[in-house]
Formats: sequence, structure tokens, C-alpha cells
Amino acid sequence: MADDLQCMICLDSIGTLLRKGCACRGSSALAHAQCMANAVVSQLPHRGERAWSECQTCGQQFTGQMTIELAVVWIERCTGSCPVALERAMSFHATALQHMGAHYDAVCIFRNVLEARIARHGRTHKSTLVTMVNLASAIWHENKYDKTRTEAEMLWREVAAVRACTLGTEHPLTLDCKAWLALSLSHSLSRASAQERIDEAAQLFEATIDAQTRVLGQDHAHTLITKSNHASMLVRLGDYAAAEPIFRAVIAAHRLLMGDLHPYTIMMCGNLAQCLERQHRRDEANALYDRTVQTMRDVLGPKHPDTLEYSRRGCAA
Repeated sequence: MADDLQCMICLDSIGTLLRKGCACRGSSALAHAQCMANAVVSQLPHRGERAWSECQTCGQQFTGQMTIELAVVWIERCTGSCPVALERAMSFHATALQHMGAHYDAVCIFRNVLEARIARHGRTHKSTLVTMVNLASAIWHENKYDKTRTEAEMLWREVAAVRACTLGTEHPLTLDCKAWLALSLSHSLSRASAQERIDEAAQLFEATIDAQTRVLGQDHAHTLITKSNHASMLVRLGDYAAAEPIFRAVIAAHRLLMGDLHPYTIMMCGNLAQCLERQHRRDEANALYDRTVQTMRDVLGPKHPDTLEYSRRGCAA
């Protein structure tokens, strides 16, 4: 670490400095994990629990290893006290682990939280439904066996149906479930029923993007992610001409919204590189892969599954 970089809180350069992973830059983006935890605890009386996940300076979400460190402290503070608060802390920890590629650990934690919430609130309570969605996402990303995707899709369909009845078919939370389901269905090219699933995915993507654009706006983070996932499906189907402009528009909008170092911005750049590679534009693809992988190493770490995957793609391009 360069000598001029220091913790934004204690102003010391000694010790391990972590990126907060938000929109802050320079030394404002760095802190010791314990300093950051102490700062968050001091903010709890006036900011509440969002202090654990959201930077007070820039207002964006923490990402990367900092979220893991903060989650551990949050769990320690809740252990032995309010079980509901502990479940929220555990859910935050599981989400942080999932974003860092530890999908199996995230699945285990989400299952424990879901069991507790079903026992306390029932299966249709809003906190139970949130946990179902999170569990489905972690299961899908772990994706070792086909049956895990089936379980994830069943959970998304169940939650989407409940939310459509209780919140409405175009409520943002309902649309989130539909977007996840469309993503899962779009990864179906090797299955016997692939065409039916791809057709359903295409219809879901079109309807969800249309609704998210109307309800949330065309440059809302959730709208952009759904558009990016739709473009990835088009790449798998070989429709590169349609996918490339979507990727470029989404990346430009996400950069303005979240910055160059946000994990989703980085991932979208990697997906664009794959689109260019499939079109045999290897020089463009390799240059973009190199930049993307280097940023992933800095933000996510050299051993993160996405870093390893895109490094492999770059070598193969």
C-alpha cells in the first residue's frame, strides 16, 4: 500500500487498510476494519442499522471485505440479545459472503434464518419472503447441481406469487423476483426443455424491464441489472448485435450511478468483453478483460470466484 494512503478515521497508515467499496475515493475510501466498526457503532443512535451497510459520507452501500468485517461485529453485538436483530445481522453477513463468492456459507446461514423466521412469522410474512429470495439467490449462484436451481426457481415463483397478491404485480419487490426467475430460466441452453424455458425467460425479461422502467426508471440500479442479464442471455443465444449496445448503455449508466469500482459495474464490463470475444474481436476483448480482471483483483480480491473466472476467460480469448 502506498505510503500516502491512510485510514480515513484514525489517519494512520499502519495496519491493514480495506476499501469501503462505496463511492468514496482516495484515502476517503480506506479504513481499518476496527476503526470503521467503531464509527458505525457511534452512528447507530441517529442512523439506525443502515449504518452497517451504507456509507455516511457518500450514501452508497459498502461492498467487498469491509462488509464481512462489519457483519462479524454486528453479529457479536446482537448475540445473546434480541433474536430478531440477530437474524438481520446474520442475513447481512450471508449477503456479504455471497457477494464475496462464499455461496455455500451464505446458503447455510440463509437456511438458518429462514427456518427461524418461518417459525416466528409464518411463510408469507414479508421478512420470511425476503429471506426466501436471498436464499434462492445464494443457492442459484452456488449452482453445483441442477436440483439447486430447481429449488431456487420454486422459491422465486412462490415469493413472486405471494407478492403479486399482497403488493401488486408491478411492485418493485415482485419485479425483483421475476427478474431473478428470468435470469435462472435464461441459463437453460443445455436442458431438454431449453426452448420452453428460454421463451419464458425472454417474455419475463421483456415484461420486467418494461415494468421496472415505468416504475423505477430506466437508469435505476435494478433496471440496469435486469437489462444486463437480458443482454447476457442474448450473448448465449448468439445475438451479439443486440447484446452489445445494451451492455454499453448499461455500463455507462451504472458508472454514473455507482462508479467504476462497484462490483456490478465491473461484472458488466466482463460480460461486454465476453460479447466482444464471441464476435472474434479479440484485441478489444483482451484489453477489456485485462482492465476488468485487474479491477476485480483490487476490489474483490485475487481468489474471488469471479476474478478467477474472468481471468480464465481472458486467457482463453
